Amino acid sequence: MIYKRHLIKAADIEDIRVKWMWNPYIAYGKLTLLHGPQGVGKTMFLMRLMAAATNYKSIDDCGGHIDPCNVLYLTNEENLEGIVRPRLKQADVDVDRVFIINDELPITLADDSIEALIKENKIRLLIIDPITAYLEREKDFQNNPERVYPIVKKLSEIAERTGCAIVVSAESPGFMSHQSKVWQFVFESDVVSYLCMEDDENGELAYRTLYHERSMISMEGLPVEYVIRPHRGMDVNI
Repeated sequence: MIYKRHLIKAADIEDIRVKWMWNPYIAYGKLTLLHGPQGVGKTMFLMRLMAAATNYKSIDDCGGHIDPCNVLYLTNEENLEGIVRPRLKQADVDVDRVFIINDELPITLADDSIEALIKENKIRLLIIDPITAYLEREKDFQNNPERVYPIVKKLSEIAERTGCAIVVSAESPGFMSHQSKVWQFVFESDVVSYLCMEDDENGELAYRTLYHERSMISMEGLPVEYVIRPHRGMDVNI
């Protein structure tokens, strides 16, 4: 039997314009993975990202500014008054635009409550820091990412349906490690951007570099250097 093949001209394929939160690192409607060693400053960077998203701040001091939007922040830090709020204020985040789940119900990424919250509160940025704190049953994200692939796929689908930028953090050995390459293989159809933060301690200041390891929708961006200053948090190293 000879099958008749259906052809389509490339010119007839619909253009889908990417809407950028931070070009070319983080896109609306897409899933981004931020990883790096423990204690490198991933949460501090995410605080800076929230400041950019809520308070018309620049993420890198050289790009455009983000129109202020609402943020849903999932954190495993339980001390909201003593740790989370002071971190947000230090980073100059508009706390009126940041929503944090505060109830007795268990939070997992397998149910539909997250997508409902995004829609009900007009969330444009969802941060999950770290993703391992919200994986139902299976917590070995680092060594067995294929076991949590359904959860990552669901987050990607939520981002696509809602137009929300979703950024999840995870611990790893660092830039272009074997683990990162495994993640890129397992999640290649769902995570569109891979960011990695590395440290380079020098004297009294702690320097950090954010690398754009891989992108599925654009050319990778240049590395961005940050510096952690005592009592000031993370600033761009310019």
